[in-house]
Amino acid sequence: MATRKIVKTKKIVVNKRSAKTPPPPNAIPFLLYRRIALVFVFLVAAALLLVLYLATMQAVIRVQAVLTEIPSDFVVRTVEIATGEGEVQGEIHMGSLGRKKTVTLEGGTTREVESQATGRISLTNTTNAPQPLVKTTRLLTPEGVLFRLTEGVTVPANGTVEAEVHADQKGASGNIGPSSFTIPGLNEAKQKRITAVSAEPMVGGVARIAVLLQQDLDTAIETFKDELLEDAKAMLRHERKESYEGEAFFLETRNQQVNAQAGDEVGAFDIELEIKVTGVFYDDQALEKIARRKLYGALGQGQEFVDLGEKDRKVTVQQVNAAQGAAAIHVSQTGRAIPSRTSQALEVGRFVGMSEEQVKTTLLQEGTALDVEVDFFPFWVRTVPRLKDHVYIEIR
Repeated sequence: MATRKIVKTKKIVVNKRSAKTPPPPNAIPFLLYRRIALVFVFLVAAALLLVLYLATMQAVIRVQAVLTEIPSDFVVRTVEIATGEGEVQGEIHMGSLGRKKTVTLEGGTTREVESQATGRISLTNTTNAPQPLVKTTRLLTPEGVLFRLTEGVTVPANGTVEAEVHADQKGASGNIGPSSFTIPGLNEAKQKRITAVSAEPMVGGVARIAVLLQQDLDTAIETFKDELLEDAKAMLRHERKESYEGEAFFLETRNQQVNAQAGDEVGAFDIELEIKVTGVFYDDQALEKIARRKLYGALGQGQEFVDLGEKDRKVTVQQVNAAQGAAAIHVSQTGRAIPSRTSQALEVGRFVGMSEEQVKTTLLQEGTALDVEVDFFPFWVRTVPRLKDHVYIEIR
C-alpha cells in the first residue's frame, strides 16, 4: 500500500493597505489645502471690509457761520442823460406845502392839583312849610366831612329838590361815596325833618392837569412834518415825467410856529408849518448795479454774500442843482457775508484727525462760527477721516 506524503505549506498574510500605491514624496496633504483656502477667504473678506470701511466712512461738519457786515457808502450823480461811471438818469421836482394843526395831549405827563370835590344831593322836607337854604349852607356827613351848597335853594313843603354841593376843603378827603347829610344850621327838630342824601359819589377833590413837555412838543412837530412830507411826496410823484422807481426827498422847514411851550399846563396846542420838499427821481436798476459793484469790490477773499442789503439801502439827497437838472445823492448799503468754501478757515485738511470738540473749539475761538456740529459715519468713527474727499462742510 502506497503511502501519501503530506507537505505543509506556509500561509503568507498579505497587508491590504500596503497594496495601495504610496503617495509621491512631494505631495501636499488635503488638510493643508483647506487651511490655505480658508486663510485666503479670510484675507479677501478683510480686504473687502477695509475697502468698504474706507469707502463709507465720512464726517459732515455743519457750521453756523458768523455774519460779517460789509458797508458801502458812495455818491452818485443823477442827470438827465447818464454818460459817466458814477451817473444815473433822473429828474428833479420841487414844491412847498403849508398847514395848521391842533394837537391834543393824550396820556403824557400830568400834574396833580387839589380842588374841591363836587356832586349832587337830594334835599327832602317833611314839614308843612317850605324851607329856604342860602348859598354855602353847610351839609355834614356822618363821618364829619363838610360840604356846602353851591347855590341857594328852597326845599318845598313835603317835597324834594336837587342841588349841587361842593366840599368845604380841597383835596382827596372830599371824594366820598354815596352818603346822607344833616344840616347843622337848622335847629335840632328841623334837622330830623329836613335831610339830604347823595346817590352818586363826590368827585374832583384831586384833579390832574396835563403838562406839555419838550419831548411831547418835539414829537408832535416831527409827526406833523412827516404828514406834510407824505402829502408833498404824492404831489411831486404826480409831476414825474418818467416812471423812475428810485426816489429820494429833501425837506426844508420854511416856517414853524407853536402857540405853547414846554411846561405849559394845556390840553391842546396849535402848530403851524410850512415846508419845501425837493424830490429826486432816478433809475433804481442802474443804481443797484453800481451798488453791487461797490460791495463786491469790498468783499474779502474766502467770503460770499448771503444778503446784499438792497432792501435796507438808504438814499439821501446831498446836493441839488435845479438849473442843470442834476443832483448828488448819497447811497449807504450794508451787505452781509459768511465764509465761503474757499476760505482758509474752512479748509478740510486742517480738521483731519480732530474730534468733534476740537473742530468746534477751533472754529469758535477763531470767530469763524457761532455754532458747530459734526456727524460721523459709521457710528464708531470719532475723528475726522484722513481722506479729505470724505469730509464735507455745510455752511449755514
